[in-house]
Amino acid sequence: MKKEANERRRQAQEIHATVRMLRLIISREHVHKLRHLARDHNYLELTLPQFNMLIEVREQGPITIKKLAKTLEVSSPSVSSMVDRLVELEMLVREQNPQDRREVLVRLSPQANQFVLDMEEHLLNSLEDLLEKLGADEAQRWCDVYARVGEVLLRDYADLLMSELKK
Repeated sequence: MKKEANERRRQAQEIHATVRMLRLIISREHVHKLRHLARDHNYLELTLPQFNMLIEVREQGPITIKKLAKTLEVSSPSVSSMVDRLVELEMLVREQNPQDRREVLVRLSPQANQFVLDMEEHLLNSLEDLLEKLGADEAQRWCDVYARVGEVLLRDYADLLMSELKK
């Protein structure tokens, strides 16, 4: 029993270390590509938190500042300032909520949507390169393991995941 617990701990540490490396590399690659694409799209002043906001707005669709602040776990005034800046950069668009004219929604501009798509394409290309280096069999095993992990997470954390998706 103790031996199995020790082995699980070792495996957990190995997975944690690998996930940290992967996150670091993807983050660095993402930031490098973000700067490159920002220059190409003339968004030189775009920060990583602003980019994260763009991704969230894209995933959520038109969203209120209050809901965006809750989702990003940032104060409404901070989100409002970031939204103001992204509207100036023509990356976000403000519009009245058709269901409640008192509410203002923000959504991605067409050029910001393309910018986010370009970043996602870069990330997918980076992952494809990694999978190619692993080889077909290892890549498939990795996908199988991630699929199984996803099933367990969906089963064990369904309430948390659903509440996050509703934000």
